[in-house]
Amino acid sequence: MNQPGTPMPEEDARRAYAFPGSMEQVREGLQHLYEHIHEVPAFLVPCIIGRTENEGVLEQANTFGSIMPAVWSSMPAARARSLGTAWLGPLHLEREGPRSPAYRTDR
Repeated sequence: MNQPGTPMPEEDARRAYAFPGSMEQVREGLQHLYEHIHEVPAFLVPCIIGRTENEGVLEQANTFGSIMPAVWSSMPAARARSLGTAWLGPLHLEREGPRSPAYRTDR
């Protein structure tokens, strides 16, 4: 994964623009989400216990190989109950910790 502010590798750019208009649709969707995120009644923030950056590939695969499919599977289950879902990617709440409104320990 690229670090923020670094250019997209040529191969990734080629794939991103393989279908004309697809990146514009992504941008429009992100803009809509940005403008309406305050209307979301609840967020599901899956978490794991512990850290994996200093672990081997097998340990990291075991950790993320268990939580990612579970989270992904929750999306069609929610949609089947007329609840919208969006995969937002990793949030690094540890940087802000308890100051972040998304980080609640009282529930």
